[in-house]
Amino acid sequence: MLKIQHLTITDTTSKVLINDLSLIINKGDKIAIIGEEGNGKSTLLKAIYDKRSVHSYAQIIGTIDMQFDLVAYLPQQIGEDWNACFIYEFLLKDQIDEELDYNLYQTYEALCVKINIPKELLYRDQKMKELSGGERVKLRLLKVLKDDPDLLLLDEPTNDLDISTIEWLSEYIKMSSCGVLFISHDIELIEECADQILHLEQRNKRNKPVWTLVGNDYHEYVEQRNQLYDKEKQVVASKKREYKKQMNHINDIKNAVTHAQNNVPRSMPFMGRLLKKKMKVVKGIEERLGEDDFDLDTYEEEINLQLKNEHYHASKRVLDLHEDIYINDRLLIKDCNIEIFGQDKIALIGDNGTGKTILLKTVRQIIADNDLDYAYMPQNYEEILDYQKTPIQFLQQATESSLTQIQEFLGAIHLTALEMDKKIMDLSEGQKAKLCVVYLILSEPKVLLMDEPTRNISPLSKPVITRLLKEYQGCLILTTHDRYLLNQLHPKVYKIDHQKWISE
Repeated sequence: MLKIQHLTITDTTSKVLINDLSLIINKGDKIAIIGEEGNGKSTLLKAIYDKRSVHSYAQIIGTIDMQFDLVAYLPQQIGEDWNACFIYEFLLKDQIDEELDYNLYQTYEALCVKINIPKELLYRDQKMKELSGGERVKLRLLKVLKDDPDLLLLDEPTNDLDISTIEWLSEYIKMSSCGVLFISHDIELIEECADQILHLEQRNKRNKPVWTLVGNDYHEYVEQRNQLYDKEKQVVASKKREYKKQMNHINDIKNAVTHAQNNVPRSMPFMGRLLKKKMKVVKGIEERLGEDDFDLDTYEEEINLQLKNEHYHASKRVLDLHEDIYINDRLLIKDCNIEIFGQDKIALIGDNGTGKTILLKTVRQIIADNDLDYAYMPQNYEEILDYQKTPIQFLQQATESSLTQIQEFLGAIHLTALEMDKKIMDLSEGQKAKLCVVYLILSEPKVLLMDEPTRNISPLSKPVITRLLKEYQGCLILTTHDRYLLNQLHPKVYKIDHQKWISE
């Protein structure tokens, strides 16, 4: 069992991220943590695993009583020291300075069969940083699952995973007897696996932390939450109308009393005293009818973004590619044949390591060489974002937008004034992703190239990004493993499968 009591987490700016959280996790519980970027989801997971890991940037008050024997934690990223290791070093050590334990290969090979990972990945002569993002996640999953934990803490486990491995992970979480507490932006994974949802919010313009724990499925929770908020707004509106009616009545009485006071004969001083008492009573009633009861929390609203309808003619050829695709001397795709036109929507899918990102970068180079108007969103945001600059500084340098326009767009993705002046490196991954989207919008491209665009976008914001891409009239070429995005977007799909190029 994990028992959390009255847990409050505050960051270094004294902003309360989580307030008075109490939660019990038993063996077999499957709880999904959702919420917008910067609301403390990853900090909570880290604190549960090891309080010391967050002491440099957060203060913790309350109790985390860990009674599970073996806890495994999958963070969003691994450190640079592990990224610099060879695969065998990463797998055969628990600590960077430990001796290699070759006996672990037998365990890993058995897990590879379950996870649908090729065993040859275990024995590649490559460093972790040389692998695709999905291949790294698969190896990290192998490492945390090898000891058969009682409680599994997963921070965005589906980021970069291919669809077949996401489907395996979903089945593993559902069937596992261990407790699973996971952060995810994958709506399908939440819907399929979670028997409870922990929603971390910052209401009232990100000034009031609120947590909600429910046993509904995701879509039912979102629908009921929206219905409840609409009902609360109706109740408050009704109270305000009644208040206005009562105040109008009180004003009528005050005016009548004032008129009577002004016309009291000198021969009737007792009447003046009575009217004075009546005015005092009326003013007392007026004071008691304050608007304090009309306060209503403002929920975190969905982000508000829209791409301009800049596009080429539907008949304009944007790409005409007929060649083999290599990385160094290794063949990734044989006979890659694809024609793309000015208003096409194209999705590139395939297992991790098959070459989707390499292909997208090849497409980008061809489009750039042809001097087409395009914008690019990579998986590694640092390829386009300057992490040493603030969001405002970056957008001022990278676009031709005014300061006012930049601030409006940053406000639309719910960055506070303080976050607008933070270095980009200090933002959450989700905030960086949304900043990339703002950069694309302000660039007003006619061709959009996006590598896993929704991988760090919260479930509540993902429908907005999906709608934005669906309504975009220009040419869209993206790689994705996001089942929700594929189902909503209905793009033309090309799959890379064992070096083969398949049009689906």
